[in-house]
Amino acid sequence: MGSALHPDAANSEPPPVTSQLCEWISSTTLDDIPPSVIERAKHLILDGIACGLVGARVPWSKAAFDAISQFEPAGNHAIIGYKERFGPITAALLNGTFIQACELDDYHSIAPLHSLSVVLPALFAASASPA
Repeated sequence: MGSALHPDAANSEPPPVTSQLCEWISSTTLDDIPPSVIERAKHLILDGIACGLVGARVPWSKAAFDAISQFEPAGNHAIIGYKERFGPITAALLNGTFIQACELDDYHSIAPLHSLSVVLPALFAASASPA
């Protein structure tokens, strides 16, 4: 039986890109990552958290928090800038909204997107969820 990167000979289809990416990520160790990349990642994580703290206090983020809190039950996942906790999906939604609220977060000029507002909330939610 083959893996995502090494399919069976009988299967001539290449493995799906997502499978390849997942296998590569799951086999990567900290030692595989250059120190300069680790250092940059730490700065980006801190930047994303700082953007979330600022973004949590703007009026439109407060309105989002107030609206969502009326309908969502309490949970175990932290919300940037608040003491209340919600489930993982709600926490990811609010944290992403806060990080992106003022468009101060990182920006990739070649692939124009603000990746921290998507990646960090998902990582936070996943890391706080039971395995």
